[in-house]
Amino acid sequence: MTPSKKRSPRHIWLFVRAIILASVESALFTLLPYRFTARRLGYCVDIETANAALQTQTLTASQLEMAKDMRWAINAAAYWAPFNIWCVPRALTAQTLLGSKVPWIVFIGFEPNKPVFDTPAKHAWMVCGSICVTGHREAATFQPIAGYLEGPTAQSESSYRQPSE
Repeated sequence: MTPSKKRSPRHIWLFVRAIILASVESALFTLLPYRFTARRLGYCVDIETANAALQTQTLTASQLEMAKDMRWAINAAAYWAPFNIWCVPRALTAQTLLGSKVPWIVFIGFEPNKPVFDTPAKHAWMVCGSICVTGHREAATFQPIAGYLEGPTAQSESSYRQPSE
């Protein structure tokens, strides 16, 4: 992640917030059971519902720009952090920083065609409209099995459920 262009103070502030929040999210993800993380991800829906919600997302030009800026900030934070920031803390960081300003969907997937005796690799990635904000490099090699939607998007869908306790 070499600095290819001079960033504005707004970008630098977004990067600082992203690295601090990603550090906190990484610590929480490491220390707490996954059920606490799942609650914070949003409303869990099946993959058909998540894909339908993704198809209906329309973003304005400013929302697309915000998603691109978020992608840069989180990738830069993950690059410069002195520790590994996993995919779920990255998605939670983006989710927190974007809030309800931009509609988002977090997909959860497994590595397909993995032998039963091997532990399947898992991955999470966040999509905002046509922009893959986090996990975009690895997402193509994983089969999505579920999605997490933000509250207003999920409530507009007919079939959603709360994450299991």
